[in-house]
Amino acid sequence: MNEKEEKLLNQVMKSTYNLLYMPMEFRGNKDFILKALDIATKDHSNIACFMIDTLKDNDEVMTAALKKSGYSLRYASDRIKDNDQMVLLAIENYPLAIDSASWRIKSTKSIVLEAVSKDVDAIKHISGKLRDDFDVVMAAVKFNGYALKEASDRLKNDKEIVTEAVKTYWSALKYASEMLKNDPEVVVEAYKFNKAAIQYIGSKLEDEADEIGVDKYFETLIFQQNLNKELSGESTNLIVNKKIKI
Repeated sequence: MNEKEEKLLNQVMKSTYNLLYMPMEFRGNKDFILKALDIATKDHSNIACFMIDTLKDNDEVMTAALKKSGYSLRYASDRIKDNDQMVLLAIENYPLAIDSASWRIKSTKSIVLEAVSKDVDAIKHISGKLRDDFDVVMAAVKFNGYALKEASDRLKNDKEIVTEAVKTYWSALKYASEMLKNDPEVVVEAYKFNKAAIQYIGSKLEDEADEIGVDKYFETLIFQQNLNKELSGESTNLIVNKKIKI
């Protein structure tokens, strides 16, 4: 390493933004860029941004960049953005990198599953087809029920999906279908998480609960659920009458 290169690498170590002002002979030098990625302590994606385009299509360089920061995929060539392994590498440390991937990859179930199971916002950047895929949406709501907001209307009406969603994010009840907002077995799961969930229940269920008081209604459902579990020795579905009599 010559003296000039050493000085420039020290500047990169201070701030990766400094690469922008360096001579093209260094911004386009593979060995220099690899060293820069290695010594930088933060903001590694800036290196991917400021290096020349030919290196953004170089497998060795982009592998090093993506290992440091998945956000670097944003600056990669279209070929790299359409490479399954490169995108998976990016998702490993930055799940929202799926947003920069090719449309083919945004529609590839196995890769999308990796992203949505790591970050709730990843579901915003996938294909509409996969927002209607049971496995993908289930993985997303298990991580955070807020993902239900981005699910297809069909899956917002899926009892298993919605029940799982409200268990991790009670406000997800807001995005459920009207039918499930009136399903006591679904609503009680949200209520157990936070009693404020009653603000999102359906009008039919609300009218039914009002007859004895909303809190009393749901506390009774919870009691019945716990009793069912004790009697059966395992989790069972709630068995509720059309109207609860106290």
